[in-house]
Amino acid sequence: MGTVYIATVDGSLPGYNRVVALKHVHGRLAALAPFRDMFLDEVRIASRLNHPNAVSIVDFGEVNQIPWYAMNLVLGERFSDAILTYHNKVRPDTKWNLAMFIAHCAIDACEGLHAAHELRDDSDQPMQVVHRDISPQNLLVGYDGRVRVVDFGVAKALDRLHRTATGEFKGRLAYAAPEQIEEGTVDRRADVWSMGVVLWEALTGRRLFRREKTSEMVERVLTGMIPGIRELDPELPPALDEVVAKALQRDPDRRYQDARQMGRELQLFLSETEHSFGVAEVAETMDGLFPGEHALKRQYLGQIRKRLDTKGADHVSEIQLRALGVQNQNAEVTRASCDEAEKTPRNRARWSLLTGLFVGMLLGLATAFIILQ
Repeated sequence: MGTVYIATVDGSLPGYNRVVALKHVHGRLAALAPFRDMFLDEVRIASRLNHPNAVSIVDFGEVNQIPWYAMNLVLGERFSDAILTYHNKVRPDTKWNLAMFIAHCAIDACEGLHAAHELRDDSDQPMQVVHRDISPQNLLVGYDGRVRVVDFGVAKALDRLHRTATGEFKGRLAYAAPEQIEEGTVDRRADVWSMGVVLWEALTGRRLFRREKTSEMVERVLTGMIPGIRELDPELPPALDEVVAKALQRDPDRRYQDARQMGRELQLFLSETEHSFGVAEVAETMDGLFPGEHALKRQYLGQIRKRLDTKGADHVSEIQLRALGVQNQNAEVTRASCDEAEKTPRNRARWSLLTGLFVGMLLGLATAFIILQ
């Protein structure tokens, strides 16, 4: 429902060529009030987040009645890709390393979620934000060792412009809390459930709620048996089994009451292990899982900066776009200026856009970030 671009800020200072991710709604959807309101709600929520475990919005505007915003660009991988790669390489003697890596990533994610849940409006009243779409795809593991929560496109908040209609579901069924599916009261504890599913799958290397039919998926989430992770792999740490089991209580009152509580339990597990595991270890693990990828992405990103500065976006090759790992549909590359399009006297930064870098969104208007992978 939207398009994301790699973009650079055209500043007056020589060498100032910061690269960001820029997103806008497809033109045909921008004219529809529900989609426009969802996009603007996304901007309102994400722009208030100022936390190392959530990606920030750095600018916002409108061109020809199509709203857009720019976000910090993350050099990293989706958590789903990192875990899949780890499981393909895991050996019995590295099982605990995997558990510690997953636990630390989940701690970061819990802190990012807690920051969103604690957001307040200008009157210092709770905004009651609920992400509603936590999944392994919406957690980014940076090569800097930090995990960031993304995609607040379907988030619930008290002052949203767009209201979910009766019978309308927002999120991914496989990660949605039972009360979210049943249209009950949804609060921050629904995101705790989703984190429980993410943890269960990451530790076991399996899907928890996999069914071909939607009705079967719903039934499985609402009433199906949820085996403990140690039932599938007795070598997994008992402490993590307890954390996952509590997060996956169908009664919200029996779950962790907020994401920070869950993160603290995971931190307690890490503190009791023989070896420390923190940001540095996550970064080293990422370099081991994806050898040479970080350097390769920095190299190609540098080449894109140089070509935009010297020749313009038309000279960025399809080979370079593929090397960045973005899902490129047609390799069309154009250049645009928001200053000229808006025709306003404001001194807004101009953006050089690499179009054709389409990021598919499953449900709602996702806060989709360019992931260099």
